[in-house]
Amino acid sequence: MFIQSFKLNFNKKFLGLIKNGNMPINYIDSLKGQRFRRCHARIQGLISSVASKLGYIMDIERELKTSKGARFRADVVLWDNKKLFSVIDYESPNSCDWRVDFERYKKYVLNPGEDGFPKYWIIITTLPKKQVSSWTSWDKLYRRMPKKTYHNVLKNPFKFYYKYYYKNLKRIKRKFFSECKLFVFNLTERGLQQTFPS
Repeated sequence: MFIQSFKLNFNKKFLGLIKNGNMPINYIDSLKGQRFRRCHARIQGLISSVASKLGYIMDIERELKTSKGARFRADVVLWDNKKLFSVIDYESPNSCDWRVDFERYKKYVLNPGEDGFPKYWIIITTLPKKQVSSWTSWDKLYRRMPKKTYHNVLKNPFKFYYKYYYKNLKRIKRKFFSECKLFVFNLTERGLQQTFPS
């Protein structure tokens, strides 16, 4: 199965990069690696490397369009025999807040564009499953997150935000999954861990 192969090969390469020092831990468990999009660029490159190894043709930051005219840019799009195979969106630590967009998947499945349905839609978040010393995110800066709420984020960013993510995922009707299978992963220093379906 594609999902299992993707996860296995990604984790093998990712953990190898950590071991040889080419993937600093602070890229994924803090906001230190977000300057100049370092974390996003490294992980996007890793996703592309894995996709190439698995034999898929890929587009980087390809724009997709629904039949209603809505446009969005996917980080990586995979093609198999000239057919749209998978859409992969990666959310680096500074993007993992209320902005993670599961509705984008729903909107596309409801109104697929000229490329048709992908078989798989993958969203990867990057949230530590541990206490962190700081997490100055978009929420705190622009939504004026209360101190008490912010301290709850620091205790466990994954636990805090995934409560919200799971609520959003429950709103997506199961019938959509038969058209295009949705998988959500979270990336930590241990690699990709599947969070949906759980």
